[in-house]
Amino acid sequence: MSGPKKSQWQIRQEQFEKIRKEREANRQRQAQQIRAELALIQTSLKRLAQKDKTHAQYVDTRVKVWISDVESHSNDDLRLAWRGLKGIQVFVKQQDEKLDDLIKSRQREAELAKLEAERIAEQKRVLDAALATHFDYFDAIEAEYPELINEGVKQRIENFRAALSVNIQNPQTIQQVQSFKAQFKQLVKEHEEELAKFDYLKEVLKKAVNGKQEESGDGATSLSGIVNGSPIKVHIKAKSSEIRFDTPDDGSCKKAMQTILHQLDRDGIQLGPIQIVKTGEVMHSQQSGNYERERQRQ
Repeated sequence: MSGPKKSQWQIRQEQFEKIRKEREANRQRQAQQIRAELALIQTSLKRLAQKDKTHAQYVDTRVKVWISDVESHSNDDLRLAWRGLKGIQVFVKQQDEKLDDLIKSRQREAELAKLEAERIAEQKRVLDAALATHFDYFDAIEAEYPELINEGVKQRIENFRAALSVNIQNPQTIQQVQSFKAQFKQLVKEHEEELAKFDYLKEVLKKAVNGKQEESGDGATSLSGIVNGSPIKVHIKAKSSEIRFDTPDDGSCKKAMQTILHQLDRDGIQLGPIQIVKTGEVMHSQQSGNYERERQRQ
C-alpha cells in the first residue's frame, strides 16, 4: 500500500524550501568566506604597520569605512560585499607594493648617502694627508717654539692651506709654500742658535756668581749668589738679551764684578760696557762684544 499522495502544491513548496535552504547555506558560506578574507586584510594591515606605521595608518583610515560597508553588505547583498572586498584587496595590495618600492627607494638613498659620506671622508683623509706633508712642519714648530708663529705667520699658513684645499696639486702654490718653509727654516735655525747662546750665557753666569737659578713666567731668568763676599743677583731677559746686575751700594761690588767679568772672558763671553750707577765708573770686558748691558742698583 502506498501512503497519502502529495499534491502538486506540496511538492512545489518542498522544492522551494529546499532551494531556500540551499541558498541560505550558500549565503552563509559566502558571508563566512568574506569574513575570512577581511581577517586576512587585517593581517596585511598589521604587516604594513611593521614596515611603516605612518603609511599603514593612512591605509587603515582609507579602508576602515570600506570594511564596515562590506561587513554590512555581507548580511543582505553579497554582490556588493564581494565587490567591496575585491576593491579593498586590490587597494591594500597596491599600497603594500608601493610601500615596498618606497622602502627600497629609501634604502637605496641611504646607501647612496652612506657612499657619498664615505667618499667625502676618504677625500678629506687624502686631502688632510696631502696637506700634512706641507704643514706638519709648522705645527711641530708651533708646539716647540710658539713665539715664532705669530698672527702674520698663521694667516699666511691658512692662506696656503685654503689654496691647496681647492687644488692640492697647484704647482704655483706648492712652490710658494716650499719657499716660505725654506725661509722659515732659516729663521728657526737662527732662533735655535740664539737660544743656545742664551742657555750658554745663563750657565756661565750661574757659574760666575756661584748661585741658584730661578725662571719666571715671562721667559726671564734670575741668578742669585755670593761673589767675593758680595751678594749678587743677575736678571736676564731672553727676548731683549738685557742683563741687569743687582749689587750692594757699599763699594764692595767692584771686585765682585771684576771676578764675574774675568769668568765671562775666560768662557768666551764679552759684555758691553758696564756702568756702576753710584760712581759712574765704566767697567769693560777684555774685548768688546755684541751685548749692551747696564748694571743697575735696586
